[in-house]
Amino acid sequence: LVACNDDWCGLGSRVEWTPVVGRDYLLRVSGYNSQSGLFRLGLSGPDTLDEDCVQARTLGLGAHWVSLEAAHEIDGASSCGSSSPRPDRWFRFTAPALGTIRAKTCGTHDALGVDLGVDTVISWHASCPGNGGNELACSDDSSSCLQIGAIRDSEISAPINRAQTLFLRLSPYFPGIGDLVRLELSFDPANDDCGDAISIGEGLTLGSLVGATNDGSATCSGTPGPDVWYSYTAPVSGKL
Repeated sequence: LVACNDDWCGLGSRVEWTPVVGRDYLLRVSGYNSQSGLFRLGLSGPDTLDEDCVQARTLGLGAHWVSLEAAHEIDGASSCGSSSPRPDRWFRFTAPALGTIRAKTCGTHDALGVDLGVDTVISWHASCPGNGGNELACSDDSSSCLQIGAIRDSEISAPINRAQTLFLRLSPYFPGIGDLVRLELSFDPANDDCGDAISIGEGLTLGSLVGATNDGSATCSGTPGPDVWYSYTAPVSGKL
């Protein structure tokens, strides 16, 4: 047995331990007094050096549970939410193509019960150290997130070029109120829709279907899948 807990936050439980690199661990979830039903299980950590912007952890697309509990240092500033004097964690994302990168913490503030979770502030930065001079977007209390209680979750987007890396600052509006954050990244290619086709010429064009949705079909393919669009204007007549 490594760790055990019952009733850490109301009737919810929480355990923490220091794992050994490369070792597998089994997590047992059981009902008190043989109770059964649905539950929410969040896993965050292990804590890394991502309290510093230059050591930001690479974060892939999708939803991630991260923790602010170990955030003790301040290594940046944001223009919204009075979060500049708060401890922070940093993440980085490198774009596979030209498009828009989105980050949101929707589902965080009500994760442990209505209004019991972290009140988050997030901001995108073009470089390190992250501050108001290189801030691209900042969000605190976004109404775009569906929330049961008070509006406290955040959502932002920023344009990004292919192979460009942006840095995401995550911090609490109020320190010490909860620690788990549901952080989700999504990417929208600039040419996801036919109406937004990117003009190209002869030669090699590097593209990506990461984050793409469907906006068309073809007679030579099966079920329509994700697609991106390009436009080409022929300079002369002939076979292309």
